[in-house]
Amino acid sequence: MLSTFEMRWFFPHCPLSIEEHFHDNTELQTRTDWYSFPCGPDCGIKLREGRLETKIRSNIGHPLACGPVKGRTESFKKWSLLFPSNDAPQVEDLQIAGWLEVQKERRLKRFHVKPSEISPATERPGNGCEFELTKLTLQQGIYWTVGFEAVGPPENQSDNLQAIVQHTLHSRTLKETFTLERSMGYAEWLSQL
Repeated sequence: MLSTFEMRWFFPHCPLSIEEHFHDNTELQTRTDWYSFPCGPDCGIKLREGRLETKIRSNIGHPLACGPVKGRTESFKKWSLLFPSNDAPQVEDLQIAGWLEVQKERRLKRFHVKPSEISPATERPGNGCEFELTKLTLQQGIYWTVGFEAVGPPENQSDNLQAIVQHTLHSRTLKETFTLERSMGYAEWLSQL
């Protein structure tokens, strides 16, 4: 089980300058995730690359204002189960069951956070935060999401998230307004479609 502290927004257009934010130390991922649908705002279930992943919202935190952005913080608990080789559900089964196909093109940066230093990380840090911009393609159209996922000891997660939001987002590079109304987790966003 992985515990995270997160803040995320959804947009109809790319909300920031890709060149400014993702010109170095960026991992590009493309994949298709299948979400159990319909879903509720507190629990997301998806199939990703042979794994069944469950994400349960354990707490809705206070609204947070960091520089030019305002968002809602949420705590999550995540579980991931690997299917035995060649035993994962097939696309046809998921379609018949009404699962939602979401194609993702994700840009990801990871950061270690120490009391007086922020440094790039090449894999999920033990104490830090991930920053992502993802283009989502699903049957209803194309959307974009920006998210921050802080990890580490629970007492550090809020500080880790705030440090990386302030380190990465600057008003001059934002094309959209990051508001509380646009801020929610994946499960809640999908439940509104």
